Amino acid sequence: MEWEHQLLPNELFDWRSFYNEYQVPYIIHFVFGLIEQTEPFSFVHYLSIFSAYVANPHVETIYFHHHFEVYGPWWEKVVEDVPCLCIRHIDVPTHIGAKEIKKTAHKADKARMDILWEMGGIYMDIDTISNKPMKPFLMNETTLCKQYSLGLTKNKEPIKYIGGICNAIMVTKPRSKFFAKWMESYEEAFDPDKWEEASIWLPLRLANEYSEDVNILEPEVFNVPGYWEANRMFSEHYFEVPDSLVALHLCESKSKDYIKGITGWEWFLNNKSDLYGKMMEPCIEKGLCWIVRIVIIPWVLRWDSV
Repeated sequence: MEWEHQLLPNELFDWRSFYNEYQVPYIIHFVFGLIEQTEPFSFVHYLSIFSAYVANPHVETIYFHHHFEVYGPWWEKVVEDVPCLCIRHIDVPTHIGAKEIKKTAHKADKARMDILWEMGGIYMDIDTISNKPMKPFLMNETTLCKQYSLGLTKNKEPIKYIGGICNAIMVTKPRSKFFAKWMESYEEAFDPDKWEEASIWLPLRLANEYSEDVNILEPEVFNVPGYWEANRMFSEHYFEVPDSLVALHLCESKSKDYIKGITGWEWFLNNKSDLYGKMMEPCIEKGLCWIVRIVIIPWVLRWDSV
């Protein structure tokens, strides 16, 4: 079945004046399904797309780029709940220049670079959750965000340091000057047997050299808590979401033990004070029918049985 995207109706939003003011098109990209699915599309992946839609009410289109078939109840739900979703079939990248791509993560890195080069917009990993509109970042040609890594001092004490650029969330206009330099150097820096040289460290070096071509954000905007702090995302109580946090990369490969227990809206009921729970709240309000289904109806049934 093919799906066509629909523009969000918004009579108060003038797209012509928007493109005169902003350099980056207000479209969001997700990439998924570069390998065959072995299990249904998850609730956390659903929430990545749905929260981006809720946090960005003026977004023109949310593109879901995939190769293999996507299936499952939460996939059907996201197609139903996000009217501006456009499903787009892509080929799986096999080479970067003359170098063969071996790892799925590298294929995803190449796919997102190609998409942003041709279309521009906002790229977000499928393991993110959105908190605020991305619109303020559309004024710059390219916006990227640093990330922290964890190391040890000489005394074996843990210490945070800037560990490159995180490519989980990127914003750029089509064929931007910075992306041109990045893609020009990508093949030489790419090592098929390592993970991060071309996608993480190379853009940081280029940002230091060509700072006029890119807007670099501090890690607190997209990447704090860090990948080693999954407990702070899912089991540490927060009074409110930090004001600096526009969206959060969950680092699924590092936080999978927490994520596997988040299978639906009911997780929120016991975890609404955790950071991820707090970031779910706007989506809960948008999908109020789920509250009726999982809270009010069971409560009424229990009351009637008394």
